[in-house]
Amino acid sequence: MSIAIATGLRLRPERTDDAAFAGALYREERRSEFALLAWPEPAVAAFLDSQFALQQAHAARVHPAADRWIVERQRKAIGRLYVDRSTPCWRLIDIGLLAREQGRGHGTLVLRWLLGEAGRAGAAVDLHVRHENPRAAALYRRLGFVDADSSAASHARLRWDPS
Repeated sequence: MSIAIATGLRLRPERTDDAAFAGALYREERRSEFALLAWPEPAVAAFLDSQFALQQAHAARVHPAADRWIVERQRKAIGRLYVDRSTPCWRLIDIGLLAREQGRGHGTLVLRWLLGEAGRAGAAVDLHVRHENPRAAALYRRLGFVDADSSAASHARLRWDPS
């Protein structure tokens, strides 16, 4: 079952054949962290692949009921959205778009859809965003997320409550 978000933009359940896309998206998102290191490319790729596998295993263990969607534009995969809606406060586990698709409003549309669904369910939404990702934090705040208690040094915890 796919969900239309806007003209040409939809969510569909992640499938096993999406693993290569999801891994490539993860590597793209993290590659800039290694720009200043003198690691050879094969070492960076191997490290990122292992980190992706660990992230996937952690998410499956901690959020086994999570919805795992692929974001598509014109039926081509451009991102992912992982959300655990099994508790009264939904956890936005991960949202990511290919770099070439960022800044076009797709993330805003996906998040507005999610917040609309949460609002209809009477659910809050919380997430963690890295301090090194001010663009994402600004987007979340524009959509009504506010700072929540957090003890994490590397991430801010944000929360959205239905009005």
